Amino acid sequence: MLAISGSVEPPVLFYYFGRSQYSFFDLPSEQAVGKFYELKDEMDVILCSPSQASAVASDPGFEKRAVVVSEGEPRLLIYTRPHVEIPTGVVEAGDFNSAFDREYAWRVSFR
Repeated sequence: MLAISGSVEPPVLFYYFGRSQYSFFDLPSEQAVGKFYELKDEMDVILCSPSQASAVASDPGFEKRAVVVSEGEPRLLIYTRPHVEIPTGVVEAGDFNSAFDREYAWRVSFR
């Protein structure tokens, strides 16, 4: 799995997908797309932002399977190889965020 979207940093990738690789902290979008080109042959799942989607969609080896929306806007797109089975369609980000907050929000304090 490769997350090139800036919203899916390593802890987020691990929490939601149970994976520790590959995602990055503070990687500019252009460099993240470069990581896609560098690592795509090793990956079965790509998580990208709408602004990065054209790079992933241009590879015929990947199909768009799901879109995560927030406030009616697409925020994250999930592309996979044809053989990968995942739920398809549109998912509301709030459903994920509230689950994360219930489990982890109490552990973090800025006091």
